[in-house]
Amino acid sequence: MEYLKVMLVDDEDLVIEDIQSLIDWEAHGFRIVGFAYNGRQAQRLVEEVRPDIVFMDVSLPDLDGISLSRKLQERLPEVVIIILSGYMDFKYAQGAVEIGALSYIVKHQVTPESLLSTLADARETVEKKKFSRLIESRFFLRSVLEQGILVHDGMQEALSAYQDPFLLLRLTPVTPWYGVREEEKEGLILQPHISPLLQIRTEEFRILDILIYHADILVFLGLCPSARPGKRYLGSLDGIVRAFREELERQTQQTFVALCPDHETVLANLYGDQSLLENAREMYRLHEGETLLCVRSEGTPGSDDPATGDLNVRSGEDLHFIDRECFLEHYEVFQDKLTGCMERLTGEEDVTGFLNCCRKTLELLSGFPEWEQEERPFGCYAEQIAEEVLRRSRACHAACRQRQQYAPSTNYMLQYIRDNYAGSPSLAEAAEHLQSNPMYLGQKFKKDTGKTFHNALNEYRIDRARELLDTTNLRVFEISEKVGIGNSQYFSKIFKEITGLTPNEYKTASYAVSRRRL
Repeated sequence: MEYLKVMLVDDEDLVIEDIQSLIDWEAHGFRIVGFAYNGRQAQRLVEEVRPDIVFMDVSLPDLDGISLSRKLQERLPEVVIIILSGYMDFKYAQGAVEIGALSYIVKHQVTPESLLSTLADARETVEKKKFSRLIESRFFLRSVLEQGILVHDGMQEALSAYQDPFLLLRLTPVTPWYGVREEEKEGLILQPHISPLLQIRTEEFRILDILIYHADILVFLGLCPSARPGKRYLGSLDGIVRAFREELERQTQQTFVALCPDHETVLANLYGDQSLLENAREMYRLHEGETLLCVRSEGTPGSDDPATGDLNVRSGEDLHFIDRECFLEHYEVFQDKLTGCMERLTGEEDVTGFLNCCRKTLELLSGFPEWEQEERPFGCYAEQIAEEVLRRSRACHAACRQRQQYAPSTNYMLQYIRDNYAGSPSLAEAAEHLQSNPMYLGQKFKKDTGKTFHNALNEYRIDRARELLDTTNLRVFEISEKVGIGNSQYFSKIFKEITGLTPNEYKTASYAVSRRRL
């Protein structure tokens, strides 16, 4: 339970003791955090403990309660004031209304029931004020984050929690690269996922706010007074990042990684630091197994602690070798350059250049008729992505060479299989389309490929089935139907003949590998 903080201000010990003893405060969600017996003491203590509710005696030795309440409301408008008086006085009651006090209570008339009723009204008022303030602060925060708007006087009060330096974390889901649409990433994180994160507590940090931002989660952390200032705080972030990740994984069944600047953020630099993390959001792909990555901008000195893993955001690489002529006519040179380029960019931690290299390669491959867009994912990390890009490059080049070497009728039948495998393609039907003899075409096909038409069809169907097992939660009989084999038992038999595993064994092995990679 989140307790509301209550402070009692009265110049009589007996009044404070009576109010304390009327109810079990904590059992009803309230915690008394301080007492004050005069105006100056009350003003200092309110600034220090920042209570949610203040019971204020109307008559104090050095300052009347109405004037003090007015000062407190100007400094801390979210505080709820309840005026206490020894008797009903119209002048004081009118003053309480003018300062926006929640209630005016005559001390000797307070009962447990009336006190609880007043506190219930106070809780509702506090929550409304907090919600209104949260909405206003988030509006201004997003204006700064997305548009780089400078903080002006009209925003200072709403963003008062950010006046001191704070820490900016960006939690991003670990997802397979390439082909994942932005709306699919956005669907991984929903507003209900945020509330449990706001309840996480540590000795070093207090959560100022958490926002869903561009399919990621932005966390604003204030430093507690006990936290050590400066860059040394980075070592303490592991604990709260671990708590965030565990809670998000419990809710979403998704692995997350955290990125942060290697320095504290201030409002004036919030837009720049957010842009830094935006540009570095794919950086985790170069750091498999790491969960907290500290990012520094180009030319900014790194951290004194090498263990923080400072990352520089770079880009720019000569990718002119990725062209059609080099791929077709000088494939070995192309493959060597591509492998060397990806290894170099990975070693230099140039994630932008690495992904550009992979993306440009895939764009080149997609320009060939032999290219087949597969559903098999690329993996999440650089090593897996590079391995898959190179595999697809080899497959596409082999298909290009194959097309050059095979008879036109063989190429036609291979494409016919790819286009019709989910139905009931047959050698006779292909021969009819080509207006040729099925026996002759079958012999020619086997001479070129080393396979019968039927075997080639089954192998292609099982390849597609493996992709579906890797990328979906479809059941075996559903996959069997999708690849054109109506009998699931026959499908399982063919699957094991080709792969050495049953579909369920393959699924289990594939899942285990994917979990190890994450």
